[in-house]
Amino acid sequence: MALDWFASVVWTGPDGRSWDLMNGSAETGVVILDEGVDGLGAAPRTITRRGIATGGTIARWSYAGERIITLPLMLYSAAGSDEFLTLRRDLTKAFTQTTPPAGVPRPGVLRIARRDGTWREVSAVYLDGFGWTDDSGRGVTDDVAVVQLVATDPWWYGALEVAVDFQAPAPRSYLSPYETVSPETAFGTQTVLVRGDAPASPVWTITGPATSVSVGIPGGPSWSFGAVTSGEVITVDVGASTVTDQTGANRIGDLGWPSSTLFTLPPGEVDIAVQMEGWQSSPTPSSVRLAYRPRLETA
Repeated sequence: MALDWFASVVWTGPDGRSWDLMNGSAETGVVILDEGVDGLGAAPRTITRRGIATGGTIARWSYAGERIITLPLMLYSAAGSDEFLTLRRDLTKAFTQTTPPAGVPRPGVLRIARRDGTWREVSAVYLDGFGWTDDSGRGVTDDVAVVQLVATDPWWYGALEVAVDFQAPAPRSYLSPYETVSPETAFGTQTVLVRGDAPASPVWTITGPATSVSVGIPGGPSWSFGAVTSGEVITVDVGASTVTDQTGANRIGDLGWPSSTLFTLPPGEVDIAVQMEGWQSSPTPSSVRLAYRPRLETA
């Protein structure tokens, strides 16, 4: 793989520390080697098949499986063996902390940036590679580790994008015979372009007040929420399956169960219908914001 395509490759562990994996100009650093990089393309597929009497099979279902990422890393230090040993120990911990000896894995994030300023990232945990088997005579001031990571969610994610804002209209003069003062229902349907290669998990942000809110795809899945008071901000995170207010309190019980479905958005043009009752236009207008992170096949 030609790493010249990349502006940077950065690993961030669950402790928040980031490591530049293309740091070839520093006195002590880490560089990804060109040869041996794997797992940055399409996620592997699993296909469920059923045999047929005349021979062969019928493909019944397919899904994307977990992704194995292989990164050959060269560690070096021109400052001496002590600095190299510190680098090797610290980098080992940066990856292995994602999979404790006995505990729940905590993924890190591998982010790959392009020269046009765009980036994609994937969450992953350490699998293998830091055994430090020295069979090359190296290991004093430089060494190579072929690190393998597992991304159980195989999709790469782009930056959070705001797709559309549904907002209460500006207040109108009550003196005009052709305008109304405060309609009780607003917003309607808009067509949204959802980027990516797989269904996106939206994040909906509701700013009150409202007596009720309903969101859905016309003719498809939908969800509804009860009253939102003035000053309240409700976040409906479909990917995390959480509903919280501005204090972090759990508000999932305020969804209109059992008819509500926290639906994903397929790639392409999608019609979104939003209805809000009991809204206000000032001083802070009631609104519903749709944001999402594109889910992408490759780095």
